[in-house]
Amino acid sequence: MNPAPGDRADRLTGPRKALLARLLADRRKAEAAVAGRTPVSMRPPGPARVVLLHPSGGALFCYVPLVRALREGIGVAGFAADPEDTALPPGDGLTATAARIARALTAAGLPESACLAGWSYGGVLAFETARQLERDTGRRPPVVLLDASYAEDDVPLDEPTVRRRFVHDVARLAGRDGPKVRAVLDDPRAGEAGLRETLTSLGVEPGLTDEELADRYAVFRFCALALEAYHPPGPYGGPVTLLATAAHAPVFAERWRAVCTGPFHTGDLPGDHYTLFTQPALGRIVTAIEQTLAS
Repeated sequence: MNPAPGDRADRLTGPRKALLARLLADRRKAEAAVAGRTPVSMRPPGPARVVLLHPSGGALFCYVPLVRALREGIGVAGFAADPEDTALPPGDGLTATAARIARALTAAGLPESACLAGWSYGGVLAFETARQLERDTGRRPPVVLLDASYAEDDVPLDEPTVRRRFVHDVARLAGRDGPKVRAVLDDPRAGEAGLRETLTSLGVEPGLTDEELADRYAVFRFCALALEAYHPPGPYGGPVTLLATAAHAPVFAERWRAVCTGPFHTGDLPGDHYTLFTQPALGRIVTAIEQTLAS
């Protein structure tokens, strides 16, 4: 039996090990690009379908608990970030990304019983994708926003702030929490030190090469700046459900009502922004999505 690539890498040294590591990194980057341009099946297709849009981290792994909790018969597809998006001007980056996803969904064929959903940046991306589908095809798929909003920042984002948010995001998604992790958001030193150094100080080992970590940050940075610049170019007439944590619900609801001309529903979620995919918040999200598909 042939050893797995990781096993071979453990046995190699010097230039050969470096070459294999580079080949594996290139393969992962190519796979990520394909995942960003076409819908990736996260669960076999069924009579109903959920399309999940990636959050600012670019990956879809955060949605795994949600995918597992949905009832049988609901297929799930997802769009991870396309690394090539980072070359887009942030000013129209979110609308351009949504246009690519809308074209891909149109080409793949969106079932009648389908909804778009996303957490954080992914929710705003889902809204803009649905808005463009309505404009270009007349389809009005329901949208489920998970603690998502636009125009959240009162002052322009600077580089140290984006870096602090990236470190905090990676740490929380890795399951790290507590005063030290939360303090990162307000600690200027966390935006000036190296990303790997800061993550390691929080007990987080990214498991990525320096190049992969830089690529991951580039995606996060693009999403942060694109979201900062985004304001819906027009309203959306399809059904929209906003599920938000108590700290965000009133402000987020007021903001979305201004651009939603169709049925608009809201619901509160317990916990904070990073506990949505654990109980009891997860159960409420599952119920909302299943009710949306059934209506």
